[in-house]
Amino acid sequence: MTSSTQATPPDGRPHILASLENRDWRLLWLAGHIWNISFWLELIILTWLTLELTDSPFLVGVVGTLRFLPEPIVGLLAGVQADRLSKRRLLLIAQAMNVASTYAMLGAAITGVLNMPFVYVAALVTGCAWAIDFPVRRALIRDLVSDRYIVNAMALDGASLTGMVMMGRWAAGGLLVLQGPLLAYAVLAVLYTTGLVLLLRVRSTPTVIGKYRPSLLRSLLEGGRAVWSSPVLRPVFFVTFTANLIVFPYFSFTPVFARDVFGVGGGWLGLMSGMDGLGAVIGSLLLASLVIVRRGLVYLVGAIVLSLGVAAYAFSPAFFLALPLLMIAGFGMAGFATMQNIIVVSEVDPAMRGRAMGVMMLGLGVLPLGILWVGWLIEFVGVRYAVGLNAAASAVVLFLIMLTSRKLRAY
Repeated sequence: MTSSTQATPPDGRPHILASLENRDWRLLWLAGHIWNISFWLELIILTWLTLELTDSPFLVGVVGTLRFLPEPIVGLLAGVQADRLSKRRLLLIAQAMNVASTYAMLGAAITGVLNMPFVYVAALVTGCAWAIDFPVRRALIRDLVSDRYIVNAMALDGASLTGMVMMGRWAAGGLLVLQGPLLAYAVLAVLYTTGLVLLLRVRSTPTVIGKYRPSLLRSLLEGGRAVWSSPVLRPVFFVTFTANLIVFPYFSFTPVFARDVFGVGGGWLGLMSGMDGLGAVIGSLLLASLVIVRRGLVYLVGAIVLSLGVAAYAFSPAFFLALPLLMIAGFGMAGFATMQNIIVVSEVDPAMRGRAMGVMMLGLGVLPLGILWVGWLIEFVGVRYAVGLNAAASAVVLFLIMLTSRKLRAY
């Protein structure tokens, strides 16, 4: 199912959209735009709605926690099943869950019964859907695209993911200004339905399992061993763990920064919370146009730049200074997120791609704990110190990992 007809210019560098000559990857990429913008639009709406209903930064953290709580277990199991079942079918299940949750929230908004129990359930259901989507979709991309174009494809996927961070958050701010949750969920219903239709047009790829079909438990153990025994993937897991535990919680508290630190409303919240996405999409498009030799080094430096950018943003004395600092964080995020996926799906055997991505979901899955930790810490030291000191600590830890991970730096 991979394309072998894609052209490369004489200088050896793929043109920026080279991998999209593959029809099925092109459809999946377009659907990914819709899902990615929907993810961030909904997350901003849920956290802002929580702050408005409860006036509690801690409960904002609880909602963020519920959104990411399913990642370690559901994501791990989804990754294992992606090596045993149709990846396309698993994605269809995930997106059907998003559609159902969105229409339920829209109905609650129309009837005027939208309250915190609805918010909690929606956060948990969509969290399960996204825990399935993340490892399965990246494993499917690797199945669709040949090795020659995988950096281009993953960079374009990263550009979509991070660019839609920007668009989704900006759209959330605009919708909050225009009307509120009712309009937001009407837009989300259209977006998720369109994405599901596009996914239905993507053809299934063969499931690479060979003659050996291990049990679910053995599959989990084999995936863990494949990651832990690799001098490349083991530090990738630790970097992923660190960034998700003490850096990425920052985005769940952008409503708190907007209202309580910078004194701005929903419209400015949308602008601010999308600036890291703007930096990330610029960085991702740059990566898509280059031949990257040392992917591991780009990954490590990207994670450190992300951490330093978030720390600087947290201590920014003014709203308009915070915006470019978030762009710098987003630029680092591009190298971190793009190269993470490429390294994981390229370092293991094709029959292990889903499991390897599933194991990485354990590292991603500490994000709910990180959100709760930061939310609790805010009550004592304030949001600036809670976010900023954690991000600074991450930069130190990641620098030490870089110094001690020679194989990953050279990868």
